[in-house]
Amino acid sequence: MHIFQIFIQESIKKGEYLSVYEKLASQIASLQSEINKGRLSQQKNQISLMEVKIKEFENLLKKKKIKEKELQKFLYKQYWMFGSHYKSIHKEKLAGMKGRNDFLAEKEAGYYDIIELKRSEHPLFTSGKFPSMTKELKDAISQMAKYFDYYHKHYLSHKEETKMDILYPKGIIVIGRRKESEKEILKAHELILNRVEILTYDDILERAKQSVKNIKKRKK
Repeated sequence: MHIFQIFIQESIKKGEYLSVYEKLASQIASLQSEINKGRLSQQKNQISLMEVKIKEFENLLKKKKIKEKELQKFLYKQYWMFGSHYKSIHKEKLAGMKGRNDFLAEKEAGYYDIIELKRSEHPLFTSGKFPSMTKELKDAISQMAKYFDYYHKHYLSHKEETKMDILYPKGIIVIGRRKESEKEILKAHELILNRVEILTYDDILERAKQSVKNIKKRKK
């Protein structure tokens, strides 16, 4: 028998049940209060750290010439910026093709999406009366198509070797900076691309800020 049960039974015999109950209730309430304080402290620390990283990202994007590797290194460590539905991130080591994707991001359901990062100064569309996709964006989409083809053809063998379930992944291309004038044309292109989402680095920054706002709301 559990020592707590023995203690309560003995107390009941002595007519001290109410007193024991009140003491236990008080101790439990006190313990819960300490747990809540610890959680609140952890949340505050988490929010502070996230806000620091957002500021670092903003400063990184202000640099005139940012290398892709700089962005890769930063976002690999701060993958939460891609969205709260991702629980881990990995680098592909087994893709049998020339040029591997930057990241494989694991979703809550256990499946993975492909993330490809391009330079932040790359334009998305040409200027003029009838803008079209730039060579940089076309190349990125073509590259993503090759990734889709690879994972489709090698799904079972890749899963067996890596234990990663990459079944019909979504492709996320992060390229350039946001321009309000390109907002509508970007939406039009995404409609026909289906499994490919095109994001700018400003979109990633906005997602990161929204994640912090969501945590603050849950805390309240």
